Amino acid sequence: THLLLQVRCKLSKIISNIYSGLRRGRMQELLRGAGIVCLYFVVLAIVVIINMIVRALPATITKIDCSVNKLYTLTDTTTNYLKGLDKDVEIYLLAPVGEESESLYNMLEKYTAWSSHVSFEQIDPNVNPNFVAQYTSGLLATNSVIVVSGDRFKIVNYSSFTTPIFDFDLKQYVTGFDGEGQITSAINYVVSDNLPKMYLLEGHNESPYSDSFAALVNKANIVTDTLNLLTADSVPEDCDILMINIPTVDISPEEAQKLINYLDKGGSLFLVSGNTGKDFENLGLLLEYCGLEIQRGTVVETDSKYYLSANTGIKPARAAHKVSSSLITKGISVYLPNSQGIAIRDDARSTLEITKLLTTSKDSYVRIGTSTLLTMQEDDIPGPVMVGTIIEEYIEGNEKDTKIAVFSSPNLLNETCNTIVSGGNYELAVNTITWMGEFDDNISISPKSTTMQLLTVTQADFYKWMVILVGVVPVAFIGAGFVVWFIRRRK
Repeated sequence: THLLLQVRCKLSKIISNIYSGLRRGRMQELLRGAGIVCLYFVVLAIVVIINMIVRALPATITKIDCSVNKLYTLTDTTTNYLKGLDKDVEIYLLAPVGEESESLYNMLEKYTAWSSHVSFEQIDPNVNPNFVAQYTSGLLATNSVIVVSGDRFKIVNYSSFTTPIFDFDLKQYVTGFDGEGQITSAINYVVSDNLPKMYLLEGHNESPYSDSFAALVNKANIVTDTLNLLTADSVPEDCDILMINIPTVDISPEEAQKLINYLDKGGSLFLVSGNTGKDFENLGLLLEYCGLEIQRGTVVETDSKYYLSANTGIKPARAAHKVSSSLITKGISVYLPNSQGIAIRDDARSTLEITKLLTTSKDSYVRIGTSTLLTMQEDDIPGPVMVGTIIEEYIEGNEKDTKIAVFSSPNLLNETCNTIVSGGNYELAVNTITWMGEFDDNISISPKSTTMQLLTVTQADFYKWMVILVGVVPVAFIGAGFVVWFIRRRK
């Protein structure tokens, strides 16, 4: 507007000069004025065109992420996913104008820059109260997001964007921003035609997993339901993964057979066992089908590299596999206290491809008796001991391979144990579930820390830089000034 006012004033003067020139018959003044008018119009057109071009540029160019931890810069995982997106997706940020989260708003704009199939709009619930009613009858917090594609939608509440994460530099938990992880997961959910379904076996006093683990399963877009094989004739056909989490009562022979029939058809089983002090005969039949058996007793580790705090607090080595690759890359361990040993049976089928996923050191053993001595006793089983395994089997005629995961610690999904290893237990479990569900499009994006990174220096560095900045630099400037003054004085 200011530019247009200046142009208008200049043009008024120029037109006045042209009119004056016409009256006086001065052709030279007329041509000069006309040239200046044309020049002003050209400059104005250039300014307008540049403004239009800048406004048309994507947010990845016009908005630079200056945050320390790149809170709204999308990772390669998301950008590669968006490049392959072939369905239209609408993202709605629910916030009154002026109350929107800057980090979230800027990040959502980046989604539209990477894919022409993604659109973004901010909705003011106060102005348009009927908009939210299309998707939920409940109340949504300010800065919540709704992701829509066709008839599918997913609501991401604002509270989901904040999560605690472990800062390895500060050696403590800090606040993390999980905006990208939640939004990309929501997009993946609304554009996916078939989502993996996991059934949780019940009826044997199984342990429920925590809400935090349930949130991770939901973020991975895994649909969950419960199953009681005491009343059901068989495992449902839509079951992609069947999870048995620490049963304290043995399954029945009929249930064991139903589970074996399910695996025979290319099913996937995720089993977490616990040391109950009892022999589970029928569960043993299921494990026998898997080519495994549980060694009764507790694993004891004597190599300090493989345990935490106590000798039974196992921190096993991880073998290379798709489910463990992210942990190995990040250098994260798993923590499995009170584990039992898992042994491969001599009569295991040759078609079973068994991976010793988690193992202890050669200095470990399975304590069979009640001795409290740290040294291995006569009846104990020497290590290394397997405490987690992945099994695959190809059965001709099945559409999918049979996939089995067995972990012998009741603490795999324990929230405290997971916290001790910075989320390693949960990450391994979620990786295993998504691998079983054959969810090739599943993507996992870690939250980003919102904590400012402080510069820490040693005491020696502190004194060194203090001498340089307080002593050397000022003296150097004063000396340079004196030299200049002395030279000019002599001249």
